[in-house]
Amino acid sequence: SYDCLHRYLGLSKELIRPNDASGLSTPDPMSLEMELALAGDNNEGHRLVEGVRGLQRELDLEDDTFLKSVVQIREYNENDKILTEGSHSDVALGYVIEGELTMYQEDNGKMDKMYSAEKGECFGQLAMLTGEANFYTCKATKPTLIALLSKSSFFSIVSETPEMVLSLAHSTIKRLSPLVRKIDFALDWLTVEAGRAVNASAQGNTLLVLSGRLRGYTVARSGTKELCGEYGRGEMVGIVDAITGVKQKKSYLSTRDSEICVIPSQLLEFLKNSKHGCDDKADQYFG
Repeated sequence: SYDCLHRYLGLSKELIRPNDASGLSTPDPMSLEMELALAGDNNEGHRLVEGVRGLQRELDLEDDTFLKSVVQIREYNENDKILTEGSHSDVALGYVIEGELTMYQEDNGKMDKMYSAEKGECFGQLAMLTGEANFYTCKATKPTLIALLSKSSFFSIVSETPEMVLSLAHSTIKRLSPLVRKIDFALDWLTVEAGRAVNASAQGNTLLVLSGRLRGYTVARSGTKELCGEYGRGEMVGIVDAITGVKQKKSYLSTRDSEICVIPSQLLEFLKNSKHGCDDKADQYFG
């Protein structure tokens, strides 16, 4: 649903809370091992300790033994790409040791800036939590040093310490803007068995297919049903009718067991009138 807010409604930086120094957490005290590593001449060891420490704090882990064996320290030059929007291959949780990264989302060939991550901040949390592809492209704004935890290593930790996910989810929620929380309160969620009609569509709502498949059809005066579309994961149906206020003529049937996010027409109207760029995006979508 986060991805579709951007793809269909044009929201990008509005989904992220602006950087606020007062909201940053205070780093945990250093262990003796960390202090010795930082005080030594081993620059490589210094980098690893700093990266492990940052990821350990983000995941709220007591033991950093496994992290030390799997965390990778990488250097990037200005404009180097770390994560690619829509890609599963480079999904990772990262921590900025030095430098700065900027997150972008593509919109009709243009890259919209979402936010920047500076020294001491993590990135890539959302894709890790959801198991989806990267939600944004991440580039180095200047020469940058980061610590990376791969997706496979992350799930190895989850299998041993499942409660760690709660800490990561908490830090991710703090990064999201109040607008996302308002949207979340307005949404409804349905599970529809295969062969069942989706009644929510008759109320002027927009449907977002999270999993499964929907089939759209119209009923002719003769009573025959005419197929007018198939909709799979990640597709929105009914958005044009909802925004224009035209009464929907289509009905929808779940052809597989489906999970659906129901977006009320009042929410779309709110976003359209709240100067978040949804009006322009809607015009492009209709075109």
